[in-house]
Amino acid sequence: MRSAGEAALCDCDGWFTCQGAYDIDICTYNHSINPYSTKESRILFSTWNLDHVIEKSREVIPSIVRAVENIPKGKDINWFYFYQLLFTIENLKLVHIACHKKEIHESKKCNPKLFYKRKES
Repeated sequence: MRSAGEAALCDCDGWFTCQGAYDIDICTYNHSINPYSTKESRILFSTWNLDHVIEKSREVIPSIVRAVENIPKGKDINWFYFYQLLFTIENLKLVHIACHKKEIHESKKCNPKLFYKRKES
């Protein structure tokens, strides 16, 4: 059960709206679907994707590796930052397959200033 204020990808009637490609704010085609309405809608919804704005394989995972290999003295890895990039809507967009650009997200990079946090005693 969701708590108050928690983000949802669908409205209260079960409608999902495409959030547009990684490099734009909204879907220019107004894609939307209610996968709960029919079997055909559920099948069609399976073609939608969760797209990492900052790419998982080209940017996030290599950044984790670099961060772990270069931990400064007195610092810990900021795992919460990387968790947000990998698993939350901070970095994931729900997109219709026609809006999912399968290209390198050149302008979207991890922020090295957020890789570390002060070591807890």
